[in-house]
Amino acid sequence: MSGLRLGAWLLAVGGLVPALPAQAASDPVCRVDISGAQIAFGTYDPLSSLPLDAAGAIDVVCDKNNVVVRVELDRGDGGSYLPRQMRSGAQTLAYNLYVDSARSSVFGDGAGGTQAGMGITSAIGGGEFRARVPVYGRIAPGLDAAFGSYSDHINVTVAF
Repeated sequence: MSGLRLGAWLLAVGGLVPALPAQAASDPVCRVDISGAQIAFGTYDPLSSLPLDAAGAIDVVCDKNNVVVRVELDRGDGGSYLPRQMRSGAQTLAYNLYVDSARSSVFGDGAGGTQAGMGITSAIGGGEFRARVPVYGRIAPGLDAAFGSYSDHINVTVAF
């Protein structure tokens, strides 16, 4: 099994991170694309009774089919999974990332009640095979949030 550790920004505002290659002698040749994992929540309204949801994905593209992919996310700059914290200067805003669209299982590294994301490559054409691991984000309703642009830095670990 080979692995690749990447730094990724999951931001309140978007941006691009280039795809990075990963390779080991006997393993499939894969590249990891985290550009789709940059979650843009948009404008948060603390007076709304509804959560603010957003989604993204981490793509692993390989030269072989049926490659099992495990994706782990760390706690971020706030140092906790429950909840994660975005920052705008000294201000914080609680949020979290999930492996499921129901937002019931916290996306992490498998420790502390979290789950890693899993995928398996399938054909996308041109001799390439992709595993897409979705990332679902949520900011709970009714949080006391000061005006600002909030972000967090999440380290992504991919093993295949």
